[in-house]
Amino acid sequence: MRQYHHDPDGARLPIKIDNASNGEFEPIPLPKRCVEGNRAAMLDADAAARKIGQDRRSFLVGTCGAASTLLSLNAVNAAAGKTGSFFDVRKEARFETAAAEGAVVGNEFIFDVHGHYINPYGAWRDEVPEGRQPFFGLPKVQACKTAEMEGLDYLECLSGDQFVKDVFVDSDTDMMVLTFVPSSPDSEPLKIEEAEVTKQLMNSKEGGQRLLVHGRVNPNQDGDLNRMDELAENGKFRLGKPIHNGALTEKVSGCMMRIAAYLFWKKHARSALKTLPCTRVFRLVHNHTSTAVQMISASSPNYILT
Repeated sequence: MRQYHHDPDGARLPIKIDNASNGEFEPIPLPKRCVEGNRAAMLDADAAARKIGQDRRSFLVGTCGAASTLLSLNAVNAAAGKTGSFFDVRKEARFETAAAEGAVVGNEFIFDVHGHYINPYGAWRDEVPEGRQPFFGLPKVQACKTAEMEGLDYLECLSGDQFVKDVFVDSDTDMMVLTFVPSSPDSEPLKIEEAEVTKQLMNSKEGGQRLLVHGRVNPNQDGDLNRMDELAENGKFRLGKPIHNGALTEKVSGCMMRIAAYLFWKKHARSALKTLPCTRVFRLVHNHTSTAVQMISASSPNYILT
């Protein structure tokens, strides 16, 4: 029996029907039918795996596992009266690989607009208080760490090499935007210069432009708006990303965040950075989404949603 490093017991479905949060907002609770759909999908996968003589984890990582999940979701939604649309999967795809591949295998372009890694040995480690274990609770770390690792050795699990392997070797991702976590300049787990090296190595190896890098800006942090000029003059960055984080200051009111968003937007519009993640600005202006829309409409750059 094959041993799996991640999720060895097969407790995770191959297709995520779930709520999510990056920590900035509390996620919306799942509708009851989605909770039931996930439960039914796991039960159906367990039964299908036994029927064809596989353990559940092996079944779930195959195309039949993906097709089975979609079939279960179809059934639960239909029972709940949600019949307006459905996943086009034949019933035999739960057990027959050819039928499953016909339903779930494709050549779609996959563009992931939000990826992270850290420099495990960067200067930022010097600022970590003794006894603290940053990022230790991440599922990636828990699946990757070994008993031989000591201290902060586990940070290797979040390195650039692991990032490239996870994104461009072990997944079907065609293009990725590498981004940054909210932090001050002296405590960045990954500096933009380090990210740029990874981008250049990746793209030179692939002969294309598979990895892009956000131009990181904290508009509520002293000096960061002025750094936008440096990003634009550098010529390597085309995406300006505003990062808002009240934890970087003792208290950031909604009014101050809106002012920071406005100043960032005006600065961005005058710079050579011609792409901006719109939802970041929507979050910065909080409930004043109409203000953000007006700002977008009056500006000349191109904007993408991330």
